[in-house]
Amino acid sequence: MIRAGGLDWTLVYPTRLTEGPAEGRYRVGERLPMKGNPTISRADVAGFLHKAARDPEWIHRDAVITD
Repeated sequence: MIRAGGLDWTLVYPTRLTEGPAEGRYRVGERLPMKGNPTISRADVAGFLHKAARDPEWIHRDAVITD
């Protein structure tokens, strides 16, 4: 429904969320190689969401985000 809706969208898939502070250093891509138990802080996800909402690079794309 989201993809077919006609609006701009970005789907974000974070790895295991933590309560840590924003580090500003994370990896994001449509597909990422991962090992072990990757994590990402909620603060870093929020920062990426804010950036993605203002950046046409992520319109109509999926984003996996991890540390």
